[in-house]
Amino acid sequence: MQQFARGSALSGFNASVMQLAAPARLQAVANAQAAVNADDGTDVAGAQQLANHLAAVQALTDITVLDLQAPGVAIINAAIQDMVTVLLPTKIPQRVKLCLRREARKPVDMGIRT
Repeated sequence: MQQFARGSALSGFNASVMQLAAPARLQAVANAQAAVNADDGTDVAGAQQLANHLAAVQALTDITVLDLQAPGVAIINAAIQDMVTVLLPTKIPQRVKLCLRREARKPVDMGIRT
């Protein structure tokens, strides 16, 4: 989107991504912390992996959370939906029909079948 959008579309997309990234980052940290808390400690290697994962997730920023597979894709999709909602008017089909009824006319020398 950074390559294709310009002006208000790009700034709206960036703002939406930043707004959606912070809660996703906090949710990822909460999930990693819950996994560490739920571990009973019998598997030392597994507990160390969970602790390393928690440290890695806590080191994420709002931008680097986009690199995660599931939350990153969800954030980008939601930001694109927000951008499309803002940019496209809601009454496009009504305006097209109105134009076709009022202003679109067949030339005088053109037959009906043409």
